[in-house]
Amino acid sequence: MPTALSLLNLAALRDVLRRDNLIDTEVREAPPQVRPVPEPAGNRDFRTPDGTGNDLSEPSMGAVGAAFGRNVPGIRNSDEPNPVTVSRQLLHRDTFKPATTLNILAAAWIQFQVHDWVVHARHPLGVDDVRVPLPPDVPGWRNTPGGPLEPEMRIGGNISKGVGADGHELLFGNVASHWWDGSEVYGTDSANTLRDGAALRLTPDGYLPVDVHGSEITGFNEAWWLGLGTMHTLFAREHNALCVELRDRNSQWDDERIYQTARLIVAALIAKIHTVEWTPAILATEVLDRGMHVNWYGVPAKDWLSRIGLWLTDANALHGIPKTTPDHHGAPYSLTEDFVTVYRMHPLIPDDYTFQDAATGAHLRSDTFLDLQGEKADDVLREIGLTNALYSFGTAHPGAITLRNYPKALLNLEREGEIVDLSVVDLVRTRARGVPRYNDFRAALHMPRIERWEDLSQDPETVRRLRTVYRGIDEVDTMVGLFAETPPAGFGFSDTAFRVFILMASRRLQSGRFLTRLPPRDLHPVRPRLDRRDHDDRPDPPPLPRTGRPPAGRGQRVRTLGQEVASRDPIASASACTPRNGRTITMKSSIRPSASTWMKSQPVSCLSPIRASNTSA
Repeated sequence: MPTALSLLNLAALRDVLRRDNLIDTEVREAPPQVRPVPEPAGNRDFRTPDGTGNDLSEPSMGAVGAAFGRNVPGIRNSDEPNPVTVSRQLLHRDTFKPATTLNILAAAWIQFQVHDWVVHARHPLGVDDVRVPLPPDVPGWRNTPGGPLEPEMRIGGNISKGVGADGHELLFGNVASHWWDGSEVYGTDSANTLRDGAALRLTPDGYLPVDVHGSEITGFNEAWWLGLGTMHTLFAREHNALCVELRDRNSQWDDERIYQTARLIVAALIAKIHTVEWTPAILATEVLDRGMHVNWYGVPAKDWLSRIGLWLTDANALHGIPKTTPDHHGAPYSLTEDFVTVYRMHPLIPDDYTFQDAATGAHLRSDTFLDLQGEKADDVLREIGLTNALYSFGTAHPGAITLRNYPKALLNLEREGEIVDLSVVDLVRTRARGVPRYNDFRAALHMPRIERWEDLSQDPETVRRLRTVYRGIDEVDTMVGLFAETPPAGFGFSDTAFRVFILMASRRLQSGRFLTRLPPRDLHPVRPRLDRRDHDDRPDPPPLPRTGRPPAGRGQRVRTLGQEVASRDPIASASACTPRNGRTITMKSSIRPSASTWMKSQPVSCLSPIRASNTSA
């Protein structure tokens, strides 16, 4: 199908999903509480820490504590088959299966984003545990460090809000705000421990400070590893670079106004990178590349067929979502339990890592994931530097999102006083939160049911294991089915997951007034730069061989695009993530990377070297 017609087909599919698959679960007030009108001025111009006031007509919409919605009706799930058996037969990694079209930055990036979007509160172990009996072939499990072997896995239970408006008996609130607001960097409360005036707190050498427990001081620091450390450090530096420029241009502004304006810019930058860089990398087709650029920029004037079609089906898409007004499409805005499910992408995480010098390609060190996890991450980042960390992640592959590829390090993971097999946790959480099993999930998203095991997987060994674990196809867990699917050509995840993606990707932009045509006045001077496609007229950097090493004698000559732009106009660094050809900076695997492959340790916006998760459990 021609690209223009494919885009119209996707727009039509999104309209159907908007009509049928936005389910509000929040219990509403009866009668509604009287609220002051208008909202306080501070809530109109800038983001609030907890996400209140984004929609001024319903200030609590999408705020911290607001309930997760649904894309498909919730159900009560069975505990069978035993999730430990499912995990060991179908999820545990036997050999590492790489995603050869991506780099590890793509894995770190999506975990960085998920921590902004969705976090379920959970009880400490021993309060309201989920108990998973071990199958006969598993002799015992140690649930706490130094604890005894037990005949069951115990997992800290999620904190429920009670019965939802959709009638499902378990309703869960989001510890993060639902908005795309950079809360993983900025936090969700009004405490100023992250700030020093307008700037975010960094050490003199530009790294995140740590608390008495060795944890990085940032907006959200759970499930920490070096990949998250690079992202948080990069965007904290970006925020501070913007503060300097804003102060230079607006000497009369106080610290609060500079801080809030820089946050607006950084949050918009993050949304743009995800829309036009990460997404076309993991969904590497011409149609999706064009579609995501249309989401942000609108339809090019010369593409008259797409313009006519979208004018008939979705006029908002003509000019790009950031140039439209907010629209919730019939349901109050929230992220959903189903959204959480399709973003369970832990197989992206490799078990082994090699770090190289960005200038010479010389070997620096080799590590396992556990060497880079928790409080160890900060030590490694300071030792090798942000430049070399980003370069090394940019020249190595993550894991493929498929069966039998779950990271070994996450199968016996110590966190906050408990030891978990995170693959079992993923299965248990999805069932407990009422997400339907795979075939019912597909049907609710207007997809045909799978009738034969061979239609789910073409791999005979996978089919054999599925038959052994499940009594029938309708019993297959959602996550297992999503991993078992053979993705469409170019896709990094399943076609079923894509249905939720296409619905929610536009919704995250379209619902937020700070990402559409209702931003505060302080963002207006930088919006043209956020919209720009062309930022540098310098020649492309030298090509990178498929080995992932810099060309001999060349790496030291390359500067980052963000560094080049910032040296002339630092605010332009807020949009330096799109070079003049629109495709050089990417998280894809490529033999022709952008200059940002050799990212320097200065505040820059460009994230993506050459090859590109973790929901809260």
